[in-house]
Amino acid sequence: MSIEPQEDHQLIHLSENFQIAHQAVDYLRYERLKKKIESSVFSLSDYFYSMSNRNRQIEWLSIRSLLLDMGVKSDIFYDTHGKPHLYEGAKHLSISHSKKSIAVSLHQEQEHGIDLQYITPKIINIKNKFLTQEELSMLNDENDPITLTVLWSMKEALFKSYGKKDIFLKEHIRLSELGMAKDQYVALGKIRGIEREIKYPMRARMLEDYILAYTLIP
Repeated sequence: MSIEPQEDHQLIHLSENFQIAHQAVDYLRYERLKKKIESSVFSLSDYFYSMSNRNRQIEWLSIRSLLLDMGVKSDIFYDTHGKPHLYEGAKHLSISHSKKSIAVSLHQEQEHGIDLQYITPKIINIKNKFLTQEELSMLNDENDPITLTVLWSMKEALFKSYGKKDIFLKEHIRLSELGMAKDQYVALGKIRGIEREIKYPMRARMLEDYILAYTLIP
């Protein structure tokens, strides 16, 4: 794994098959971003023009700009479950956005999931809605917003890797073996209650005021 600072973003190179990029959104770049996307493989859809919020439009443009910087040469489409895909190429795609930052990931061969979450104490109020008592018992402090956000973000990444809406974070997605390895949080993720149980090693790292979590696919 290597982390490579780029001009506008940071690239996490996990393997030859798997890269993640993230960046803060510059909300003063609307015209520049729009021009970049208009001359690219991405189309400005009716959905884009239907957005009444300019900041949301900038986030939409920024995600596609970041994918261009990663070498993507195909437009995005969303399936019936809202999961993003690329029209061409073997790459699998995951996208996340939180507050004023975005993250995207590409894998050449396998479905995967990433999640970016802004750290806020508000998560303490909902911990019992997405964590079991067994999962809470892994924590040294059940009211630590950082580790709670780590678990939330890992579960969201697992949810995105599955790609369907017939599961719930507490009932179907479980985490175990939470720990630290160097500067990263590690855990084992499991999606249960589906036709074939899925297991993933999970990783998460702090990016200033955010947590970035992902399924660790080779």
